[in-house]
Amino acid sequence: MDDAQQGEKETSLLPIEMVNVPISFAVAGQQKFKLSVPLKVHDHFIADGQVHDIHLSFRGPHGNTFGDRITFKVRLTNPGAHQIDEM
Repeated sequence: MDDAQQGEKETSLLPIEMVNVPISFAVAGQQKFKLSVPLKVHDHFIADGQVHDIHLSFRGPHGNTFGDRITFKVRLTNPGAHQIDEM
């Protein structure tokens, strides 16, 4: 996860749990590789249909961030709340 910047929600208020995916292989500068990042919604979070911005970043061995910030949007909905009746 990336650190919250000014004007953003704190990471503790986001609907997903903190993510830490260690990279166990050497990565050279400008090298491309695929990485899967599992996301898990907090058990206590109530789906409200609101869009949340999630920010991820890479961190070096000492915890310093580097590279571009990765931002995506997440919307959590309750599947039972949108019942569609067929006619």
